[in-house]
Amino acid sequence: MKFDLQSSLNGTAEWLNRESIQNNNTKGHPTLVHFWSLNSEISKTNLRHISELRDQRSREGLRVIAVHVAGSGEKISAQAVRDALVNLNITEPCAFDNEHKLRKTFANSEPNHKRRNQKESAKRAHNDEDIAAYYLFDHEGKLHSVSRGEKGTVVLEQQLDLMLAELRQQYPFCPECELFLNEEAMFCAGCGLPLTLPGSRGSHPYYESHHFASLPTVRLIDPDPLIGQIMDGKYELTARLGEGAMSTVYRARRLHIGDEVAVKILLRKFVTDDLVLARFHREARATAISRHPNVIKIHDFGEAAEG
Repeated sequence: MKFDLQSSLNGTAEWLNRESIQNNNTKGHPTLVHFWSLNSEISKTNLRHISELRDQRSREGLRVIAVHVAGSGEKISAQAVRDALVNLNITEPCAFDNEHKLRKTFANSEPNHKRRNQKESAKRAHNDEDIAAYYLFDHEGKLHSVSRGEKGTVVLEQQLDLMLAELRQQYPFCPECELFLNEEAMFCAGCGLPLTLPGSRGSHPYYESHHFASLPTVRLIDPDPLIGQIMDGKYELTARLGEGAMSTVYRARRLHIGDEVAVKILLRKFVTDDLVLARFHREARATAISRHPNVIKIHDFGEAAEG
């Protein structure tokens, strides 16, 4: 059965831990939704295990969402649940589901739901074992596994380890945003940083060789042709550091010494503009005669032949 995790969560009546709701974006994140109740001893006992998984696996992309449900015939106030969140160390977003709307929606999403009759489903929904329910979704919001009861978190952890191992083998992962991206991604669209590639502990080799921070998409499709070129027989360009209105600055290696320097190259569209060339010369001369610890030192200046 198709199940839209984000839409189901957005349809709930009330959220507690309101300051955490802004982080309630499950896209790209493996997500655990756990049901608990103040009157379910099993679910409260298992909360410590849930907290450990939440804190230990957050860097691997895991996001956790709690749903509080009342038992049969019970009405529990939102304030009582808010107080319990603090006492029980529940820092994740918590949906207040006194009417069992989310509980029924999630129960209907289970693969074996059609094999249950309505009477059995209603009976289980108020059972202490069934209140302590754990739903694990992958980074696309697809239901991966369900577990319940006293041993539910043990089964959950095993399934989580299995799922994370499968995701790491298939999808690039952004360690900064802590999320999985599509299979074709070479950089994170959110922060621009290099990705951990599937089956690898390292980032994309292009970044390691040519860049040290974020990288625009165009660079991945059409890398700078000057990188790797030797200018004036002296300077091997190794990385592009930045671009201004008139010029581009590159990281370079001085071949005869081996140290690193910065090479500033006038943009091609200005090479025939006498006014811009004169300004470029003046800037170089002014910088060269300046003597101050906060002013860069000019080693060389000239024109390289086109290759």
